Amino acid sequence: MESQKTAIFLQAKLPGMLWLASGGADGISPEKVKVLKGREVILFPDAYQEGRIFKKWEQKARQLGFEISDYLERNATEQQRAKGVDIADFV
Repeated sequence: MESQKTAIFLQAKLPGMLWLASGGADGISPEKVKVLKGREVILFPDAYQEGRIFKKWEQKARQLGFEISDYLERNATEQQRAKGVDIADFV
C-alpha cells in the first residue's frame, strides 16, 4: 500500500495484520525491506485506470519475493479507478 494514512486506518480496523506504507512503488527497495525477511508480505496497490499501477507493483512484488493482492483490480469500478482508490476505501 502506498498511503501512510491508509496504513494507520487499516491498523486500527484490522489489527491482526501489520500494515506498512511505502509511499509508492518507488519508496520500496530491497535495502528497505530486508527487515521483513521471513515474513509473509502482501502488497495492496491502489487501483488506477488501465491497471498501470498494478503492473508496476506486480514487477516490484516479483523482484522482492512478495505476494500481491489483485482485489482492487478485480473489484474497482472505472469511476473508482479514475479516483485512484486504495484498499481502505473498500474496508
